[in-house]
Amino acid sequence: DDYISNFSEFDLQSRLGTSEKVSKEDLVEFLARQTVDWTDFEKIKVNKIFSELNICYAPYKEYLMDSVKLIKTTGREECHAAYTRNKHIYVPISMVQWPYDELKELIAHELFHVISTANPKFRNDLYRKLGFTACPELNTPKDYKHLSVSNPDTIGKNCYVTFQNNGAQTMAVPFLYSETPYSGGYFFEYFQFTFLESEMKNDRCLPLFEN
Repeated sequence: DDYISNFSEFDLQSRLGTSEKVSKEDLVEFLARQTVDWTDFEKIKVNKIFSELNICYAPYKEYLMDSVKLIKTTGREECHAAYTRNKHIYVPISMVQWPYDELKELIAHELFHVISTANPKFRNDLYRKLGFTACPELNTPKDYKHLSVSNPDTIGKNCYVTFQNNGAQTMAVPFLYSETPYSGGYFFEYFQFTFLESEMKNDRCLPLFEN
């Protein structure tokens, strides 16, 4: 899908926990081994949560999809974090075991990501309210082609904010990356976040400076 197809070398190695050369095929094979069966008790718990959330989300019914699949995983594939892809919410075992209210809040949060990803108009309206504007996917700077970090909850670097710089208006795109190649350990500790000054040229979003 779009998420994995945009993976950098850092993305692949950090998810697989290795500094060796790996491929997207290696990752897909690894991901297929991370799903875990739900217990009967867990099924009852999450079904109750979704029933309650259906009521909470009733005012936004026009944005809801017919179904969302909740998948339980080992957590190894995303450093024990919950995440979304398409119409699926992935929750690691460690979070499935959270107290009811905390798990409900987590699922509500992830459900919001599913809705915003599946509904461009809804997402773009939210962007505008937060001061962001939708744009084409940012071309990753050459020096960070192998070090950019993909976020499963927000596919692509596809929005910008404008600000004044020495009297001139500048657009900047949120950018998540690592300063160094993956060499082991907790991959969230590698993350760096910045705004890249960018420009639109021929309907493309390009970094203003190639470092």
